[in-house]
Amino acid sequence: MLRFSLLSANEIEFMEKMYEAAVLDPLTRIYNRRYFFGLLHQYIEKNMRAKQRLALIIIDIDHFKILNDTYGHQVGDFALRHVSSLICLTVRAGDKVCRFGGEEFTILLNEVDLPEATSIAERIRATVEDNPLLYEGAVIPMTVSIGVATLDHAFGSPDRLFALADARMYEAKNAGRNQVCNGPVALPR
Repeated sequence: MLRFSLLSANEIEFMEKMYEAAVLDPLTRIYNRRYFFGLLHQYIEKNMRAKQRLALIIIDIDHFKILNDTYGHQVGDFALRHVSSLICLTVRAGDKVCRFGGEEFTILLNEVDLPEATSIAERIRATVEDNPLLYEGAVIPMTVSIGVATLDHAFGSPDRLFALADARMYEAKNAGRNQVCNGPVALPR
């Protein structure tokens, strides 16, 4: 305790930057994949003790490769920042938004059931669709496909929760994109 009270302003700033580098995605400035998995396990442990409800949303930007190939990676980066900011503006305070990788995002939601989580996911989907990417005079329509799962449907397993939300996101893509899926899907074995 004494050591930390004797830190200089430069040392504190350095430690804060190191922490941010460890938990934040450098492009979008939201939590990263590593932070997501640590938080997921924390939330599940808490859920087991306190019997709280937990939901996971997985979001994938539709046709992102085409956007990158058509407009270039700089516009792709701008699109990732655009979508992440729309997601952050749409979720509730306390929901944890993470960039999972590539064009995928995850959101952990405490104290919601499947209908509530689906409603939040639908708001995100509509917000992205209603707010096209504006870049150097170009208006680029964007949509997302979303999978939603709850811990009670995953029998308390973090791996199963992720697999269920992921399978539902792929089902949304396979069903035509720009939609939310929360229904029955076949999980990979």
